[in-house]
Amino acid sequence: MYTRGGSLYSVPLDLSRLEVTGTPVKVLDGVLMSTNIGTAYFDVSPNGDLAYAAGHAENGERTLQWVDRQGKATQLPLPARSYLNPRISPDGKLLAVEVEGPNHDFYVYDFDRAVMTRMTNDGLSHAPIWTPNGKRIAYRSWRGGKMTLYY
Repeated sequence: MYTRGGSLYSVPLDLSRLEVTGTPVKVLDGVLMSTNIGTAYFDVSPNGDLAYAAGHAENGERTLQWVDRQGKATQLPLPARSYLNPRISPDGKLLAVEVEGPNHDFYVYDFDRAVMTRMTNDGLSHAPIWTPNGKRIAYRSWRGGKMTLYY
């Protein structure tokens, strides 16, 4: 199974030869996927059950929302971008977030000042997460030629 443009396809495959043995068939339209990185949000269980996130092929542009304890959402004053892995600092004052695309870097947003600061510029940094004391951010990067943890 594979996706293209938000559609899910199935194609027969000979596992012993690793060859396609038939014509692809469209299973359904409306599978959420990111065209930036090709990720599609579906899975098939061993017994053939299909689970998927309904949506469309997106270029990854999303907005960031602050949701209070009563469920009221307020959009942060930031442009739509391909945001991933948002992490709020332990003191609740900062937000670390990855921005995907041809390059991946992460940024820190200051809620009080409404300022976004780029923290990496190697284009290879992913998944920022705050240390428990909130003084540092750990993240993974390919910048050394292999995936390595930095902080």
